[in-house]
Amino acid sequence: MLAIEFLRQLLALFKRLRQRSRSRRQLAQLDDCALKDIGLSRRSAVTEASKPFWQP
Repeated sequence: MLAIEFLRQLLALFKRLRQRSRSRRQLAQLDDCALKDIGLSRRSAVTEASKPFWQP
């Protein structure tokens, strides 16, 4: 049972990291108008998008 729980946690971590990476790629592709709509500057978006996927 311990191994199954470990695998579940590992899978959940993998999913979070993959989602973080995907979100940052999408953020980098937004135009200035879309960034303004969500309250971010281009500089903030670039800073966030340039972070590695393992960094929160």
